[in-house]
Amino acid sequence: MNNQTPYRKKLIEVDLPLEDISSACVNERPRWQKHHSTLHRWWARRPVAACRAVVFASLVDDPGTYLDEPHAQEERQRLHDIISELVKWENTNNENLLAKARYEIARSVARSHGEPLPSDAEAVLRYLAERVPVIYDPFCGSGSIPLEAQRLGLRARASDLNPVAVLLNKALIELPPAFHNQPPVNPDIDSLKGWRGTSGLADDIRYYGKWMHEEAYKRIGHFYPKAKLADGTEATTIAWLWVHTVPCNNPACGLPMPLVHSFQLSKKKGHKHWIHPIVNKESKTISFIVQNHDTGIPDKGTVRSTTEAFCITCKSPVKLEYVREQARSGNMKEVMAAVVAKGQRGRLFLSPTNDQNRTARSAIPNYKPMNKLPEDPLGFSLHNYGITYWHQFFTIRQLTTLTTFSDLLSEARTRIIQDGATDVYANSLCTYLACAIGKITDIGCKGTRWRVDSATERIVHAMSKQTIHILWDFAEMNPFSSYPDSSANWVTQVNHIANVVEYLPVTANSCEVYQADAAATPHAVDSPIIITDPPYYDIIGYADLSDFFYVWLRSFLREIYPKLFAGISTPKAAEIIVNRHRFENSRDRFKNLLHKALQQIRERCSDQFPTSIFYAYRQQENRQDKGTSTAWETMLNAIISAGLQIVSTWPMRTENTTSSASRLSLRPSELTFLDVP
Repeated sequence: MNNQTPYRKKLIEVDLPLEDISSACVNERPRWQKHHSTLHRWWARRPVAACRAVVFASLVDDPGTYLDEPHAQEERQRLHDIISELVKWENTNNENLLAKARYEIARSVARSHGEPLPSDAEAVLRYLAERVPVIYDPFCGSGSIPLEAQRLGLRARASDLNPVAVLLNKALIELPPAFHNQPPVNPDIDSLKGWRGTSGLADDIRYYGKWMHEEAYKRIGHFYPKAKLADGTEATTIAWLWVHTVPCNNPACGLPMPLVHSFQLSKKKGHKHWIHPIVNKESKTISFIVQNHDTGIPDKGTVRSTTEAFCITCKSPVKLEYVREQARSGNMKEVMAAVVAKGQRGRLFLSPTNDQNRTARSAIPNYKPMNKLPEDPLGFSLHNYGITYWHQFFTIRQLTTLTTFSDLLSEARTRIIQDGATDVYANSLCTYLACAIGKITDIGCKGTRWRVDSATERIVHAMSKQTIHILWDFAEMNPFSSYPDSSANWVTQVNHIANVVEYLPVTANSCEVYQADAAATPHAVDSPIIITDPPYYDIIGYADLSDFFYVWLRSFLREIYPKLFAGISTPKAAEIIVNRHRFENSRDRFKNLLHKALQQIRERCSDQFPTSIFYAYRQQENRQDKGTSTAWETMLNAIISAGLQIVSTWPMRTENTTSSASRLSLRPSELTFLDVP
């Protein structure tokens, strides 16, 4: 601790424009096309608006430390006005506004050191890199915090136990700065274009992603045929819809029983369609035809509750435990129920044909990830249905597609180097293309569903929630369809990634990302400013969920990141989480590990800046009998027992009216003796 420099309260410890920050957080979601959340799936991301505001307010002096009231209040309002503009999504890369924010941070740092303020924007950036401690997030997750620190011209450091999180942070903050203002290497380069920031890197992602699409189509495009229409023409298929079946448990029946929540395909006015099941008692098979509402109204579905379904033939009720038993015995089958194709005026819903069925089942994957699902995973239901290996969660056509794109990554790397790229650049490009494989894994498995409402009909990815469940009826996307007819395809996912990369900070310091156990690995000894979002109690099983992607990412990326992808699956023994199925005394274990992680923070954090902690809080967590939630109480107790002092808390509405992210501003307890107004 530097006893020569008195502690100066930061703005975050005194006052924030909460309404403006919350409003920006809520309005951030519709701008997803360039949002870093579209780089790859992660769970419980903190909005960049909140992160940007917290980083800025944690570094800027509160005016009360150098001005008398009411002048301090006037200056405080000026800083609030900067934050209110800074958090707006449309200002994310507003260089004039960002330069103003960097100037305010530099001014506070220069004031505390008694140094002259840098004279221009470039000098400010150099000054921030030299004089401001690194911003460190030991639970980096999706990368929102280090990304926004980088955007404000600060050095950032990020670590996480989870290798998928580390990979995403590398893609966001570590890899891009090395290639800033660098032109692309692909042969279609526009020599007259100015390649500022990461635009050249983004251009190469699009080019080689398109090349992989074309090569994949040559090899497996025949497995994704067009739909034949009644007039003899063809239409591009968007998706194939499947229904699970099990034999009826009525001995007098025994016919296939479709398991569906709804037979509805479309609810759009004048275009309502549904699937009508037809049971052949002689062959003991079931098939489906697509009908519109002129030919009848569909039933509500055969799965009526969380415990019961019924047979459409004999109307016998069936307990879902019986369905699970049949699935574990290998008697759950998949039947193609409908084909969704591109029409001139919207979606076409067609009855499946024998050719479509045969083609879907004729694919032969050359590889299957033989990794087992985690034991006792948090929020999974797949084991109940006999799915114990990850490859069982995909159709053979989906497996063929994923293995084909995985194989093409190695070929793409060779092509990139032949086009003049260094090994480092080729590895970086392949990192982003591997993320695209992760994204089509999310929309190309048996966990994707066909969303039906009056506004839109589309495929919903498997990770729409922080769980993985069996779906009675699922949608199989066509990776070779095109946008805007469907966003569930390879090229769209590649373009989303390129858009994210292109929208990264135009000016960025080099940053460091590494894998570390926050409870066991000592943090850096350079007194970083710690801003973080620790794991949340028992809601999200990050390691279990990440295995879904890890088994595919590892097949290629272990050559580029051998240490990061050395394990067969993601680390779980040291994960800070409450999982009573995996750990004995799970709650006590969580408290102990969280205490150790916060103690590491306490021992090594900066003594001149507050430590800030995000905590995701939902109104449902209120416990009327105890007054506070167990998770919230555990967090507070861990903070206090680690020797940190809570100096302020700020409720920020981050997603909707029923959830918010509270942010704690902390200081080491030893600093209480400093001359802090």
